[in-house]
Amino acid sequence: MRHALARSEFSEESLFDILTRLWQIKLRSIDLLDRWLASTRDSDLKAGIAAHLADERRHLRLLADEVKRRSGRQPSAVDYVVTKPFALVQAQPNDLLKLCAFHRGIKTSTNERCYRLLSLSDAKLAELLAEILQDEERHLRWADLRLRIMSGEDVRRCNALLEKMSGAMEAVWSRPWRHLTQSRLSYLR
Repeated sequence: MRHALARSEFSEESLFDILTRLWQIKLRSIDLLDRWLASTRDSDLKAGIAAHLADERRHLRLLADEVKRRSGRQPSAVDYVVTKPFALVQAQPNDLLKLCAFHRGIKTSTNERCYRLLSLSDAKLAELLAEILQDEERHLRWADLRLRIMSGEDVRRCNALLEKMSGAMEAVWSRPWRHLTQSRLSYLR
């Protein structure tokens, strides 16, 4: 009985880590979108970013509520591993490359993890993740429409950037996801 309890607690702690990482990404996304909104001159981009910003703020609040419901704790401050992908987005010289890095890098990677998490979730968490994913899919479709105007050179730069983003996002998710996977496997023993 004690062994089963320890595995259950480890699983909840792993899930807490995943949800906290997702919360941290949302927090960083809000900061990035706020800065981007203030600096871009493109009116279409401003409108899209403003809509995304409202969704990100709502997601942040909902995730904080879910983390607190599950653990009784507030999500922790931003972990240093979340910094690199956002720094890569900020370092881009134009809006199109920022759009590529943020939407095809950070958002796409995070969505993949959320989809995987759905199968490991209880009904309440699955409902929350589905709501977030629905909004994120809308954001990605909007970004894809904007990214269609890329030149051949922009496409090459975007692809090279996505290679860097892939490594940075793998670093964001690898540790908490590995712990969650190990805890899930411990139930099969």
